[in-house]
Amino acid sequence: MQEYRSIGPSLFAEETLITTILDGTYSAGSVLPNQRDLSAQLNISRPSLREALQRLARDGWIRIRHGKSSVVRDIWREGGLNLLDAMVKHSRFVPQNFIVNLLEVRLVIAPVYARLAIKNAPDAVCLLLDEGMNLDESPQTFALFDWKLNHQLAVLSENPIYPLLLNGFAGFYVEMAKKYFAAAEGLAKSKLFYAELKNAAEQKDILAAEQVVRDAMQKSIEIWKQIVKNQSE
Repeated sequence: MQEYRSIGPSLFAEETLITTILDGTYSAGSVLPNQRDLSAQLNISRPSLREALQRLARDGWIRIRHGKSSVVRDIWREGGLNLLDAMVKHSRFVPQNFIVNLLEVRLVIAPVYARLAIKNAPDAVCLLLDEGMNLDESPQTFALFDWKLNHQLAVLSENPIYPLLLNGFAGFYVEMAKKYFAAAEGLAKSKLFYAELKNAAEQKDILAAEQVVRDAMQKSIEIWKQIVKNQSE
C-alpha cells in the first residue's frame, strides 16, 4: 500500500477504499465507518476524506447518504465503464472470468464496427492494417497495435458510442493483450486475422469482413481460456 505522503491524502484514501471494496473487506451493501472514525483509521483529515468519498460516489463505488455513513454499491450491477480503469491497477482482485466477459462483449460489437469502418473508409482501414503486416513479434508491440486497430475501426464506424465503449477499458485492454500475445498462438492467429481483414477491406466486402472479425474474436476467447488453464496447472 502506498503511503499517502507519496500520492496525497485524498488519493491515498481513495486507493485504500477501492482496495477494500475489491478485496471484499467492504462488500456490496456494507456500511463504511463514519467519517470521523474512517479519517482516524486512514490518518488523514476529514476534508481530504470527503474529497475521496465524493470521487468514489461519482465513479459508482459508494452511495453517500447525508447524515449517515456511506454504503458500498454493487459495482458489478450498478457500476459504469469508468470503473475499469481501477481494475487495471487492482487486477489481482478481478474475477477469473472477467476477461472472458470482456472478450464476449468485444465479440458482439467488434464485427459491427469493423463492417461499418470498411463500408465508410476501406482505404483508411487498409493503411492501418498495413502496419500490422510488419510488427516485431513482441507482446507489447502487438498489444498496442491491436488496441490501435480496434479503436480506429470504432472511430471509422462513425458511431461515437463504439469508441466510448472501448475507451472505458483502454488501459485494461492493453495490459491483458500483452498476456494474450505472450502466447505463440495468440501472435500467429492475430497475424492471420490482420491479413484476412485487409483482404476483405481491399475487396470492400463488408460481410466477409464482419465474419472474419467474428471468427477472430471467437478464437481469441478460446485462446484466452487455454492461457488461463495453462497458468492454473
